[in-house]
Amino acid sequence: HNLYIGDLTAEEIKLGLSNNTKDRENGDYEIRGRDKVAGLPKIIKISKDELREALSEPLRIIANIVRIALEKTPPELISDIVDKGIIMTGGGALLVGLPELLQEEIGIPVFVSPKPVYCVIKGIGKVLENFNFYQGVLIRTNRTV
Repeated sequence: HNLYIGDLTAEEIKLGLSNNTKDRENGDYEIRGRDKVAGLPKIIKISKDELREALSEPLRIIANIVRIALEKTPPELISDIVDKGIIMTGGGALLVGLPELLQEEIGIPVFVSPKPVYCVIKGIGKVLENFNFYQGVLIRTNRTV
């Protein structure tokens, strides 16, 4: 569709495809952005099926990254993962079909946390409360938000 969209719009689209969203089950999404060619504001309508199709390749990339991480996991940890499975957290865990795709691709049970969108912020809170303990595993980046 040659449309640039912002992070907020992308997040809204992702949430629109989540398990907890029942509206728009068969309807179209109206997406606002900037036309890549003309550089002007543009509104497009896209179906839920088109959005899922557009996300299929990025989801496969995510599954491949998980597979690579598992290949690098020490044997003593991998046995726990195989026995207990993987718990998905964050908003991406709500994407329809992602847990099933991961389970199919890696052959390990995949579960979604009961409140996945809160897990990330709770984890950050725990790190901040115990900063000295976690300091050794934190990664410093130059990325600005």
